[in-house]
Amino acid sequence: MRPPDYDFVHEVISKIEKWKTLHSREGLKYKIRNKKFQGRAVKGVVMITPRSKREVWLGKGKIVEELFPRKKEIPEYKKNRKEALVALRQIIEPQIISYRKSVLRQLQGPLGHKIKCAVSGQAINAGEFHIDHRYAFKNLVEEFCRDYKIDLENVEVYCRGTKCYFKDTDLAESFFDYHMMNASLQVLDATENLKKGSKYYG
Repeated sequence: MRPPDYDFVHEVISKIEKWKTLHSREGLKYKIRNKKFQGRAVKGVVMITPRSKREVWLGKGKIVEELFPRKKEIPEYKKNRKEALVALRQIIEPQIISYRKSVLRQLQGPLGHKIKCAVSGQAINAGEFHIDHRYAFKNLVEEFCRDYKIDLENVEVYCRGTKCYFKDTDLAESFFDYHMMNASLQVLDATENLKKGSKYYG
């Protein structure tokens, strides 16, 4: 017997052009889960194809966008700013990964039990924590743009799939260095970080 929400999800997916081919396959399964994306846990639907068992991710933002399309197109400058912010997050992703690995090493050591969530004070467990900026990522970006006279609405960006890049590699390197020198990272319990919801900037 199929779960009660299967038919609803199946109908939603059928309305999205990109997924109609998958939707038509027999034995397609769905799971609603969180996925790590740009440093955040984002809810979405995972489709599992019957033959290859490959998981295909569809974020909730894309679902809402397809079901309820905007009456007006997003202005190009707003779209450019959004893509530039994606690029900025991806530029500093190696630093986030490195910090996460250092936390994991500490958790596996003799003093691991002393690592606590910066907000709740609860002990951190491996696999149940997020990396967060003490000083909001949004603020760091604004200050970087002011110092370097960068306008995210007009900076040249190109995207491939979910990845976005600055055409100016010197600019990308400058932000990587700026973040390295100015960002202060901290460990948060996953639940505490998710409480930030849409206000989360990292």
